Amino acid sequence: MDEVWKQFGSPVFWICTVVVGLLSALVMHYVLRGMDRWFDGWSSARKARREAKNERFRAELKLLSENADMVPLYVATENRLRTRAIMLSFACSVIFGFTFGSLTRGGPVLSTSAFAQFGVLMLCSLVFLWRGVVHFGNSIRHGEVLDSLFTKLSLERTGKKLVE
Repeated sequence: MDEVWKQFGSPVFWICTVVVGLLSALVMHYVLRGMDRWFDGWSSARKARREAKNERFRAELKLLSENADMVPLYVATENRLRTRAIMLSFACSVIFGFTFGSLTRGGPVLSTSAFAQFGVLMLCSLVFLWRGVVHFGNSIRHGEVLDSLFTKLSLERTGKKLVE
């Protein structure tokens, strides 16, 4: 303990402390600048994606409000996407179950082929799960457009104005 107190009193300790402090401040300056640039790029890309999504939403709503024949096709597309999402999620669950079932039958020592089978089945399971999530997201987008269309049409029939 006395050695530690002696180190606090030595000029080498204080010089090293100042040098390390200056170096860390200099490095953090450049690190923070890089993080700021990355965050600016990320937020501007996210803003552009959101604006493109909103523009696509408005275009679909305009198309459906101008052409009533497209509404049943749009509803059918939404139903197809939701059904496909449910089927893909079910396939993911079945493959996941088969994968763990095959691992439990292998005994305490699993062969290389069992690990390869496990990897392939897990990859298929994740692909099916991802595609199901994508299809479900698309069906939600279709549902939002249809909800907006039906709200707009019902307000037009009653003579009320849509507040945006």
